[in-house]
Amino acid sequence: MITLKKNIILKTQKKWLMDGADLNTWICPEFAQDLQLLKSGVSIIQKWNNNKIIPGKLLIVEEPTARRRKEIRELIDYVILIDTPPEISLARRLKRLLDPIPIEKLKDYPKDEIIKGFSEFVNSNKGYLRDYIDHGSVLYIEIFYQVNQDADLILDWRLTPLELAKKIREFLQQKGDLQ
Repeated sequence: MITLKKNIILKTQKKWLMDGADLNTWICPEFAQDLQLLKSGVSIIQKWNNNKIIPGKLLIVEEPTARRRKEIRELIDYVILIDTPPEISLARRLKRLLDPIPIEKLKDYPKDEIIKGFSEFVNSNKGYLRDYIDHGSVLYIEIFYQVNQDADLILDWRLTPLELAKKIREFLQQKGDLQ
């Protein structure tokens, strides 16, 4: 799976919403180029972690804009959307952030660095929640609305990961892309 790293921060997302919410303004030429290379059978190296991605028969990409952006529209065969309410997405994000750090990883750090790091963590997430209340949930709903228009398959977020995988497999088998 490729995860698109965006240089878009919530402040500019608020402006994006106020300017009409055109997903074509989210321009990521390197991402589009990487998709094109993978679709043509060429491996790529992710720039932020140096991981090599070798193309297979199926290329599954987590991309919040799906086919809504012109630069990648022709590179996407199917859009599978997991219909997840904004508050559930927010709760999942917070849960990931709050997963405990094993104490062994902290034992070699000075106490003042741990406190400083914790304080930065709390302040950063307070800012995220403030922005989420201000406009983040609206942004989520707007993107979902746009992507929903192009979705080939919409799945319920309450399905287990195994059930989701089964439904996706059945969909791809019906399309002839999976045995």
